[in-house]
Amino acid sequence: MSDNFIGNYAPDEFTIVLSKGSFVHRITGFADGTFVSMERITPTSTPFQGAGDNSFGRVKRSKTAMNVAITLLQTSPSNTVLQQLQLADAAVVDNSWVVNCSMKDMSGQTIASSNTAIIQAPPTAAFGTEHTSREWHIYMFGSDLFIGGNMPLAPSEVAAVAAAGGSTDPRWVM
Repeated sequence: MSDNFIGNYAPDEFTIVLSKGSFVHRITGFADGTFVSMERITPTSTPFQGAGDNSFGRVKRSKTAMNVAITLLQTSPSNTVLQQLQLADAAVVDNSWVVNCSMKDMSGQTIASSNTAIIQAPPTAAFGTEHTSREWHIYMFGSDLFIGGNMPLAPSEVAAVAAAGGSTDPRWVM
């Protein structure tokens, strides 16, 4: 018997939910190809080297702001909801429509969330003889981010995670 394990990724199992009070929306209608991109704006560590032989160091930052790009089909009903949310936020001078945003790969271990997210602007809209997409940009002022894999971890990998101060959900242990 082989000890090989197969990792699984199911794009249909990626969820994004925006919420605020009675407003709750699960985004649907993702475009084919890359439909979500998450990027921290400020690196956690920026290394530097001085002019001398042994003058090294790094600048550490605790900023967790993140840009998220979500690509939807032109026909996605979420375009209408996101547009209304963006209009509601633009119409007020306070933070009434700063929302919670949670993203999770339900077939894996990646999770991102923030309780201070905004839609930056309406997407660029293009029309032609072919179906197009809409790319929405969400800004998360502060975020929690965990990038995980999509297959069970071997005992040595679980031990490495523990040694680095983390824990592994039992469903991801071989």
